[in-house]
Amino acid sequence: MSVVELLQIDNLKVYYEMTNGLVRAVDGVSLHVKAGEYYGLVGESGCGKTTLARAVLRLLPPNGRIVSGHIWLKGRDLAAMSNRELRGVRWTEMALVPQSAMNALDPVCRVGDQIAEAIRAHRRWSKQRAYERAEELFGLVGLDPKRLKDYPHQYSGGMRQRAMI
Repeated sequence: MSVVELLQIDNLKVYYEMTNGLVRAVDGVSLHVKAGEYYGLVGESGCGKTTLARAVLRLLPPNGRIVSGHIWLKGRDLAAMSNRELRGVRWTEMALVPQSAMNALDPVCRVGDQIAEAIRAHRRWSKQRAYERAEELFGLVGLDPKRLKDYPHQYSGGMRQRAMI
């Protein structure tokens, strides 16, 4: 039995157009991750880790562009997908969990409302059904569903990270 290639990136180059010229943020990255494998991407601050992740998700800022290379998810060419197709893949098959989860959560909104809103952005569910799913998800990551009513500043860093997952 062959192992399924989950993510394949070949010679990916991502550049940012800046007022003083091009910044080569990712310049020739290749990696292959098989289903069931764990892959750690490490490097110093500013070396392109987040840019690589945003390129895979096709969520680069307006001045960022994939110059060359290929990205496949489960054998599907992400570069060839329409925005609608990508919306169906993002969050369900691939996602980005930022290291600083405090910056990803809105400090003036309850965590449960934010999670339910994200669910509703990807599913045609009622607010109640989305909130119930948020409760289920909290249980899966070891958080008390009662904490959904709290604000991000009431969570520890680890709790915020698990809420983002």
